[in-house]
Amino acid sequence: MHFINQRKTIQVAASAVAGIALGALAHSALAAPMYQITNLGPFAGQISSGQGISTSGNYAAGFTVLSNGAGTYDAFIHNVSAGTSQVQPDPTFGTSHPYSFAVSVNDSGLAVGRSATTAFGSGPLPAMWQNGVGTPLPMPAGTNAGRAYSVNNAGTSVGSTQGDAAHPETATIFTSSTATVITALLNGGRLNTAYGVNANGKVVGQAIDANNAAALRPFMYDIGTDTAIDLGVLPGQNAGIAFAVSSNNKATGVSQFNGGGGLPFIWDSSNGMQPIPIVVGASTATGRGVNKDGWVVGVGSGQFAVPFLYDGSQSYDLETLLTNGAGWDLNNNTSSAALGIADNGNIVGVAVFNGVISAYLLTPAPVPEPGTLGVIGIAMLPMLRRRRR
Repeated sequence: MHFINQRKTIQVAASAVAGIALGALAHSALAAPMYQITNLGPFAGQISSGQGISTSGNYAAGFTVLSNGAGTYDAFIHNVSAGTSQVQPDPTFGTSHPYSFAVSVNDSGLAVGRSATTAFGSGPLPAMWQNGVGTPLPMPAGTNAGRAYSVNNAGTSVGSTQGDAAHPETATIFTSSTATVITALLNGGRLNTAYGVNANGKVVGQAIDANNAAALRPFMYDIGTDTAIDLGVLPGQNAGIAFAVSSNNKATGVSQFNGGGGLPFIWDSSNGMQPIPIVVGASTATGRGVNKDGWVVGVGSGQFAVPFLYDGSQSYDLETLLTNGAGWDLNNNTSSAALGIADNGNIVGVAVFNGVISAYLLTPAPVPEPGTLGVIGIAMLPMLRRRRR
C-alpha cells in the first residue's frame, strides 16, 4: 500500500508539473505572436517587394521586376482572401516612365505610388492602380515631379511634389481629380513630405526645422483644420520622421539626431512619443507601420537588416516568429524589411526567399487547440488570453 500511494503521489506530481509546463508553454506561445509567411507571387524567380497593406488587411501592394527581360518594374496588387496577385499596367505616361512602384493600398484595392524613368526613381510622377488599370494622379500647376506614399479608404492620397534646388519638395494631397500643396507650417518650417494618411484625415510625415537646417521634425497634419502639430523627439534627439499613422491616430517612425541613425517610436495623443525597444542584432531602427492596437513593424539596422514586430510591450525579430520559414532569410541580408501592419495583424514586407529578393505576407498563425495544453494549461488559457489583450 505504501508503494501504491507513493506511485499515485508521483503520478499526481508529474501531472501537475506537466500541466504547469504546458501552461508555461501556452503562455510563451501566446506572449510571442507567431506568423505564417507567404510569398506574394506569382513572381517565382523574379525580384519583388511588398510595400503596403490596407487597414483591414485584405489587400497588399508592391512592385516586381517584369519577367520579359526588360528589367523594368511593375506595380502589383495582392488580394489576401483570394491569395492572388495581379500585375498592374503602367499609367498612361507614354513610354517615358516604365518603372512603376506601388507603395500603399486601401480596402477597395486602390493602390498608389509613382512611376519613374529609372529603377532609382528618377523623374517620378504620382500614380494609382486598380483592377488592372494604371492612372496618373493630377499634379499641382507648375510642378513636374511628384510621389504618392499613402492612400486612405476615401481614396485621398498624400505624398510630395517637386524636389530640386529651385523648387523645394513640399507635402501634397492628391485625389483622382485634384492636387493640393499643403501650405501650413510647423513652427515656421515647411511640411516637406507626407508619408501616411488615415480615414480621419490625419497625415504624418517630415517637416523642415526652421531653426536647424540639418534636422527634420515629425508632424501630424489635420486635413480638416489645415493645422499641423510637432510630434516631438526622444530624449537626446533633435529630429525625426513619422512614416505611418493608424486608423485611430497612432503614429510611428524614427527619432534621430541631425538625421543620423535613430530610434523607433510610437506616438499617441495621450502618451506622446515613446521609445520602442531595439531587437538584438540592430543598433538603430525605424518604425514603418502601425495598427490600431499600437503594434508596430519596421526594420533594425546593424551588420544586416532585422525586420521587427513590437506588440506594445516587447520587440521581436520577425524571423523568430515564423512557423513555416523554410527557404526564407529575413535577417541575414541587407534587403529585408517589414513595412506595413493591418488592424487584423497581417504584415507585409520584403525578404530573401531561396536567394531571391521577394515580397512576403505574414498572417497570424492559429492559436493551439485547448486539447494540446493539458489540464492546468486549459484552466490558465482564459487568463493568458486576457493578459495578451
